[in-house]
This record gives sequence, structure tokens and C-alpha cells, in this order.
Amino acid sequence: MRALALKLASDYGDQAALGQARSASRAAASAGAVSTFFTRLRLAEARLQGVSAPVIDGQDELFAVWDRLMDRHGAEGPRFDVWSGRLLNDLRSSDHDTVARSIVAVGAQLLGLAASAPAATSGEEDANWELVAPRRTLTSEVKLAPTARRVINDDVEQAEGAARAVEVARGHGTRGILITPHNEVDETAATRLDRVRLMRRDVLVAEVERLLAVVREYRRGWTEDAATRAARRAAVSPDLPRADWLWRSLERADVWVEPVTLIESWQASVPA
Repeated sequence: MRALALKLASDYGDQAALGQARSASRAAASAGAVSTFFTRLRLAEARLQGVSAPVIDGQDELFAVWDRLMDRHGAEGPRFDVWSGRLLNDLRSSDHDTVARSIVAVGAQLLGLAASAPAATSGEEDANWELVAPRRTLTSEVKLAPTARRVINDDVEQAEGAARAVEVARGHGTRGILITPHNEVDETAATRLDRVRLMRRDVLVAEVERLLAVVREYRRGWTEDAATRAARRAAVSPDLPRADWLWRSLERADVWVEPVTLIESWQASVPA
């Protein structure tokens, strides 16, 4: 705010104020917390000085949405557990649209990703997450199959078609997950997998529970104080997943995305 006030003063003719505004901006960039706002401020300051940009861990958006969760549900008390319990129950729902919306909520509210559930008018995916650096789209197709109780060829064809359509429309790489509560897939369906891999719903739920455990640790002792938030961030950073751990798991899987593959892809040290 001091930098802004000094910049406004310089606009009205105070010649000394512009230099003072730059000094105030540099001081704020140096002293500010680890957050999206201050990261952008540091990048801007680096550009103005003509120096190399600071190293960024790529987790600003994730911690920003976690901070919003703390603001909304509290750092203490039962409201966060009520919210997270409802999210897990929705993932386990027998209602297709409820599951799809919960997948969007995981992407948007737990991972800080742009996520949506398109209206299914002509074979669109049930949900998608937008990954960045590089930009990619991860689509999800929910197949509860209460009668067949297995993944069949039509299921795979629909999921593959949706993924291909997204890739063409958005002009960047796309992969898909077909999520099912069942353990069986027809042999002909398995041979048609290309961009898409299969994931049992209980495996996805376990990954979300694992992520929620890290959020709960971040929540422990959280306050609105910037220094405290930075300390909580540092405490949980070693346990965070790669931003694209699900994408990498799909790349490493043949048919089913197995828990061991997810564990390996979660680690930040796994090579590309």
C-alpha cells in the first residue's frame, strides 16, 4: 500500500516519490509471505531489475485454495471434517452426476486447478482438470455400470472419444481416466485403450484421503498470520504430491492405474 501511495504521488508530480515507491515494492517483495500475490510481486520486481526470476515451487495455487478452505471451514472445530466427509461420500455415491461433481471439487478445491463438469450433450467428458507448465487436460469418465458390473468396449470408446475431442478443441495434450467401482474389464475393451487408463474408484478415494491428510496437517496450527502460514507450508511441502502425479500415473500404467504407481508418481523426485 505504501508503494501504491508513493506511485500515485509521483503521478501528481512528486519526482522523489517514484524512487521511494520502487524501494517500498522491493521491501514488500523481500519480506512478504510465500503466496500467489507475493510470488507475482517478486517476479515483477525481478523483471524490473533485469535479473533472473526467483525459483518457484509451483504450489502457490494449491496453498491459496487450502487457505480459502481454512477461511471457510475454520482451522479448528468440526466444519472442515464435515466438508471433507461429504466430499468422500460424494465420491462413493451411486449417483453418476454426484461423483462427477465431486471429482471437479477435488481438482478445484484441493489441488487449485481449473476444473469443470461439462454438460453432456454430445459425448463430452464427465469432468476435467487443467494442468499447467506444460498445459495439459486430464479428463474423467465415470462408469458405475450397476448392471454390467465391468468395463465394456462402449465405455472405453466413449472415454477415448471424449479425450480425443478435448485434445483437438484445446490444442494440447490430453489423457483420460475411466473411473469405475468394479474390477473387471472386457478383453476387447482393454485393447482399445490409448489416451485413457482405468482406475478403481476405491483407489481414487484413497488418493483423495491421502491428500486430505496433508491438508489436515497444514491446518494444524494455521492462522491468518502470514509467517505462520509460511511455516505450515514449509512443514507439509515434503509430503505434497507432484501437481501432475495422476497424469504421470496414467503414463506409467498399462490398463489399470494401481496404488503402487500412484505412490511412485506422488514423489517429487520421480524422473520425467
